[in-house]
This record gives sequence, structure tokens and C-alpha cells, in this order.
Amino acid sequence: YDLSRGTVLAFVLECQRGSRRLDPLDLVQDVFVNVYRYAGSFRDEGPESFRRWVRTVAKNLVRRSGRPDRATSLEALPDPWSDPAASEPGPERD
Repeated sequence: YDLSRGTVLAFVLECQRGSRRLDPLDLVQDVFVNVYRYAGSFRDEGPESFRRWVRTVAKNLVRRSGRPDRATSLEALPDPWSDPAASEPGPERD
């Protein structure tokens, strides 16, 4: 992470040019989380394989971050302690 975060940040900024919806530093962190999460899908095919793979992960994250469905909602979040109403009869009915 320490060795390549600057390069990944520069690439994320380049990909985001003209449409910054999310913080580039958050996206860089997400890139490395995904690199760790999907490490099993990495195929070492040469000296540039890792760089190409990380850039692909970054491009996909930036592209997904620009979708309207990822936009921040201004609706209030539900109360985490309230249970949703069940549509089925409960034990009190029995």
C-alpha cells in the first residue's frame, strides 16, 4: 500500500477527470480492499500483470462510483432498533 498508493491515486484522479462523485482517497482505499478481497483472481502473466490488474480494479470502481444509483440519498435512515412490520401472523394469533 505504502509503495503504490500514490500511483493508484494518480490513476484514480485521471479516471475521475470531469466527474468526481466520491472522494478519490476513499476510492484508493476501496481499490486496495478489493485487491485484497479478490487476490485469488489475480493471474501473474508477467512483470506488468499486477499493475494492469490494479488499474482494472480502479477503473471498475471509478466507473461504478459515477453511476446515479450510487448517489447519496437524502432520505432518513430507518431506526436500527425498530423491527419491520411482519406480514405473516405472529404467535399472538395462535
